[in-house]
Amino acid sequence: MTLQIQIDKMRKFTAGKLRGSCAAILADGRITINNITIVEGTKGLFVSMPQRKGKDGDGNEKYYNVVSIRDDEDLKAIKDAAMAAFEGGEKAREPIEAAAPPDEVDMDDFGDK
Repeated sequence: MTLQIQIDKMRKFTAGKLRGSCAAILADGRITINNITIVEGTKGLFVSMPQRKGKDGDGNEKYYNVVSIRDDEDLKAIKDAAMAAFEGGEKAREPIEAAAPPDEVDMDDFGDK
């Protein structure tokens, strides 16, 4: 089964030396995933699924994934769509078929529709 991925919203940010973007995607026209973060680092683009800060069993701060994509091809499709939108702008917002956010970013702009 092929997953249809469309970038629903995207907002670029700069946080110190980091440049990136926060995105909301629409999967199969039915599921919205907010707060996907694309960061342009020294080794290229990095895509992070939504995360929340918490504490581990020893009380140390740690980021935990909010969304887990179990199928590797679906995860690749999401990451590829997010990177294409980050690099290509509006034309990358068309549906694509495919077999830790910085604290300075205000994620509240990505509420449910």
